[in-house]
Formats: sequence, structure tokens, C-alpha cells
Amino acid sequence: MRGDAGSLAWLIALLVAFALGAASGSYVADRPTATAPSPTPQTVVVRTATLSRTLRSLATAEWPTVRRLYAPTSGIITEAAASPGVLHAGDVLIRVDERPIVVVPGEIAAYRPLELGARGRDVASLQRYLRGAGFVVDDDLERFTSVTAAAVREWQRSLGLPPTGSVALGDVLFVPPPVLGAPTRWVGEVALGAPVAAGAPIVEVLADQPVLTIDFGSTAPAEFVPGLRGEAAFANGGRRGVVLAAIETTGGRVTGRVGPADGLLCRVDDCLDLVPVEGATGVPVDWIIVPPTSGPVVPVAALQSDAGGGAFVLLPDGSRRPVTVRVVSGGQAVVDGVEAGETILLP
Repeated sequence: MRGDAGSLAWLIALLVAFALGAASGSYVADRPTATAPSPTPQTVVVRTATLSRTLRSLATAEWPTVRRLYAPTSGIITEAAASPGVLHAGDVLIRVDERPIVVVPGEIAAYRPLELGARGRDVASLQRYLRGAGFVVDDDLERFTSVTAAAVREWQRSLGLPPTGSVALGDVLFVPPPVLGAPTRWVGEVALGAPVAAGAPIVEVLADQPVLTIDFGSTAPAEFVPGLRGEAAFANGGRRGVVLAAIETTGGRVTGRVGPADGLLCRVDDCLDLVPVEGATGVPVDWIIVPPTSGPVVPVAALQSDAGGGAFVLLPDGSRRPVTVRVVSGGQAVVDGVEAGETILLP
């Protein structure tokens, strides 16, 4: 009996446990499944700002040579400036064997002594120069007369030379008038004690403007197109507006030619301050890829396109607002069609 009673108690306990487990399982199965909350739409407030973008490149500035001037005599240089600078009529270019070589405007080279009885264009050039310097010369400019000789003696005294009344070959260097006022530089070693030979080049006459170029290598960045504007920063602190005038390819290398944005890059004296006449100078240029533009600014991510390719933004109520994109820079866009302070949705 006692054994039967124990078995019965054990069976009842087992049935109760089973019932409780089933009920628990039923409860778990019947619990409603939790759903994820709907994401909150992201919004942004339109603001007013100014967008711009520049790219920097390094240009090379140098002075091209347009012609050369040649020594009219031989000897040892006994006086020479560090640079010939800008030539003017009457300048003493150098001294050779202590005799000054004077710059005189003229279209013909000095090729003979000029003395009483000489006639020709070289005599006319000399007399025009002497007249301009305040000396009295003959009315017939191409004839070297006694009046001319008297003017030459006065001129020689002003230079500290013996007043011979005649001009020895090598006393003057006739230069074409366009050369006067142009920047120049020495050719080779023009210095104290250096020998010079008649007919040897001694001066390079330079263009009236330095040339700026950019070496892009094998290809130019897509943003660099002719007409692109920028600002060049020179070593002396000067800044000049420039434009990418042309892009040229030679021998597989791409070169950009840089010109002034308006008119001339500089005047001669100013140019000499900007760019030294010797060698090449590096000049940083900031190119204006996106010009400064102000207006309502929205993230580029907020812009969408309709079927016709038009741009729009979404408003919080789900409606579309057409916009016109003016400029894009740095992930932001200046647009027309919305106002500062409005709220738009990010897709």
C-alpha cells in the first residue's frame, strides 16, 4: 500500500509539473512580438553662407630675350654695374680700358670713327642725341661739320674725356629706340677685370613683360581650362590677377600659359620688382574654381532629381520644392528656391 501511495504521489507531481510547463510555453508563444520603432526623419535647417573653392599651382616666371647688344670695342672692363638695368640715352653702359661706352639711340650699328667730313645715318643719330642732350649741332644732321665737332668736344668734356672733337669707334653703342626703357641683363661674365672682344654679345634685351607658365606634366587637372582666373602671389608681396590663357602639349608634356587677367601684368619698373631678370622664379597661383557665391545653403545630400532632371528638396510634409543649384563646393550647395530658416528633409 505504502509503495502504491508513493508511486501515485510521484505521478501527480509529474503531471502538475507538465501542466505548468505547458502553460508557461503557451504564454510565451502567445506574447505579442515587439516591433522596431519607425526611424525619425533627419532634417536640416537652410542657412545663408558664402561658398568658394580655389586650387593652388606653382607657375614659373622668367624674362624672355628679344635681342642682344654687342660690344663695339675690345679691351678690359674697368667699370660695370651689377646689372645694366633699364637703358636710357646717354647712359654709360660700361667702361673698357677706362673709356666709357655711351648708349645712343640709332638704327645703324657703329662701324667707323665719326669725324669731320663724315656723312651718313650714324652721323645723324649722333647729332640727334647731342641736340637732345642740349648741345648745338649742324642743321644738316647727316654731315659731320665744324659745328658738330664743337658739340662733340663739349660732350667729351662732360664725360671727362680729352676733347678731340671726333668720336672713336667704340665710344658709342647705337641701340634701336625701342630698346631704350626695356629691361636688360648681362650676357655671361660682364664684370670688373673681364676681357671683352669687339662684336661679342654683352647685353640681352628682354621683353616688356615676364612670361608665366605651369608645367602640368603628362596631363592637366580637369578643372584647369583656358579662361580660368586666379591670383598670382609674387615674392615681393605683390599680387596680380591672372588668367589661364592657353594649354599646350609639346613632346608629351602639358604646359599652361598664364597671362594677365586685364591689360598688362605690370609696368617695366614694377615688373622688375616682381620678377628678377636672372633665372626663373616660382610664383604660387590660387585659381578660382568656384567664385565666392552667397545665398541659401543646403547639403548636397539633400538634393534630388526628378524625372526631367530638375533638382528638388523634400519638405517635412513630404512635398517637393524645386530648386536651382548655383554653385557646389565641399558637399554644400548654394541654391535658389528655398529661404534661410526653412527646414528640409535629408533622404
